[in-house]
Amino acid sequence: MTTMATSEEPINMAGVEFFEIERIEVGEFHELMDGEGPATEVHLLLTLAGFPHPFIMRFKSRPTLEELIVSLIRHGKAVWP
Repeated sequence: MTTMATSEEPINMAGVEFFEIERIEVGEFHELMDGEGPATEVHLLLTLAGFPHPFIMRFKSRPTLEELIVSLIRHGKAVWP
């Protein structure tokens, strides 16, 4: 199982190259191309300005997805109380 490293402390992102997010999509991944059969993963797809290919995050377990959600909420509350 993959675990996600999260930080309780602020992280200085100075000097890191950023790409503007043009679009965010979330969907279920099905093994079969026609979308039939059971979904096996949740995908987060980011379309980035100036980047030729979409960036896809694959979540293969509920705990990993929930870790991301909790971390986003926690940091969001710190930024926008």
